[in-house]
Amino acid sequence: MRFPVLSLTAAFALLTSQLAVAQRPAPPTETQKATARAQRIEYNACPLTAYCLDCGTTPAELTSTTLDLYFHQKLSPAQAQPLTGQVLVQIIVDTTGAVCCQSVQNLTTSPNGQIEALHLDQVVAAMPRWQPARTGSAAQKASATVRLTFNGSKPFYADRFYVGRRQPAKRAE
Repeated sequence: MRFPVLSLTAAFALLTSQLAVAQRPAPPTETQKATARAQRIEYNACPLTAYCLDCGTTPAELTSTTLDLYFHQKLSPAQAQPLTGQVLVQIIVDTTGAVCCQSVQNLTTSPNGQIEALHLDQVVAAMPRWQPARTGSAAQKASATVRLTFNGSKPFYADRFYVGRRQPAKRAE
């Protein structure tokens, strides 16, 4: 009588160990790893709280220079070279075209400290005035997102990242 109980216990132990292996979560994908690394850096310098996200019949835009040229003038290659991945910079544009940096989304493989060392909030604060977003002839407060794409030893580039709209064609490398 002792033998069937022992066999049942052994079978149960074997079954539960197999179930434990089957229920173990799969290793994270590269996308999941990137999402886990993505961290938001908030800045409190923006006094604007009411604005629309990428809106207006004419969206806000920097017209006096290109975003790529501006960021290349303000960020040193030595700061950008060790970075790989993207950084999304959330900019608030008021009705006069003045800008401030609300937040930065770190989508790179680098820790937030390296991204904070770029002082993107100060770089944005030093920008020339933008053309504000407009609905008809009325200017309105709006946000704009700038995407910085870092490629390690290759030059980085900056472009406008449109939320919910078709992206313009990427620049040829």
